[in-house]
Amino acid sequence: MIFLLFIILGICAYKMKYSTIDNYHLDYMSVEKTTSIKGIFVLLVFLSHFVQYVELNSPFDMPYLAIRSFLGQLIVTMFLFYSGYGILESIKKKKMKYVNEIPKKRILRVLFDFDIAVLLFLIVRFILGYKYDIKTIVLSFIGWTSVGNSNWYIFAVLLTYLFTFISFKIFKNKYFMAISCVTVLSGIYVLVVSNFKPSYSYNTIFCYVAGMWFSLYREKIENIVLANNTSYLLSLIISLTLFGFTYLFSNKVINYQIKSLLFVCLVILVTMKVSFNNFILDWIGKHVFSIYILQRIPMMIFKKSNIISNNTYLYLVLCLLVTIVISHVFDMATRKLYNRILLKTSQTAT
Repeated sequence: MIFLLFIILGICAYKMKYSTIDNYHLDYMSVEKTTSIKGIFVLLVFLSHFVQYVELNSPFDMPYLAIRSFLGQLIVTMFLFYSGYGILESIKKKKMKYVNEIPKKRILRVLFDFDIAVLLFLIVRFILGYKYDIKTIVLSFIGWTSVGNSNWYIFAVLLTYLFTFISFKIFKNKYFMAISCVTVLSGIYVLVVSNFKPSYSYNTIFCYVAGMWFSLYREKIENIVLANNTSYLLSLIISLTLFGFTYLFSNKVINYQIKSLLFVCLVILVTMKVSFNNFILDWIGKHVFSIYILQRIPMMIFKKSNIISNNTYLYLVLCLLVTIVISHVFDMATRKLYNRILLKTSQTAT
């Protein structure tokens, strides 16, 4: 597996640009650049999920397993951070018009795509001989339960969107108060869900809120961090040191939330200096939702074939290729279907 990490590193290095001293990539939060970063992390998610279906015993696998253990849930933090940042940026531009559209354009759209994916999983799992009770099936459509799919992330995203909608409907253009409300609601979410779900279901959720806070205070933060090379290096050293200290403590909820936020800081600081952007990462990043949600389908199907699953690298390559194909088809199909339903709904309303 370590060889695959080198391949990912090679993809990242392709057309990578490094800025000189006292110069920075000020477009590090642009859609183009954040899409590429999401592409990197969804590849890491793919590898992390893949190893759940195989046994890795080779000495060449050990370094990757160590890295996987080290990163843990941190590989999803940037998805949440960029989501929170992007939503507040949209709210700042479109004001309450965008807030009022969150239920339709954010919550329902994510739920629509996710539910179609859940249907696909139910069909595949049924063919493979799995059975679920009615309660599990019903709750799987909101991400509370799983039918073999990755569900916790979608449930968390749906809740953060709902928190955002509620908070801004209450406080409207008072951004500080609205984001504070989202923060409090996220804290309540952690307290409640921790009684029902494993820690990975909630221990990175504050990264979404961090994205909103960063959007609100980005200019002030950049004035400090990017003032000169010394302030940048100092910010990097402090973040790296604090991040290292978090590994000295057990992975309690609060500690892991802090670790997640510090990891986000490190990624942001790196992207200020290093630009990752090429057509491979861009394509993967644009299909991040479908790749993230659907990747387990080929993993489950090919797992049933002992000939393929016993050959780890052939198994992985086939899973990756099939995931790319079905993700592309899925995104095209759901987009057309959603737009058609939306059009019919609009026509009916008028």
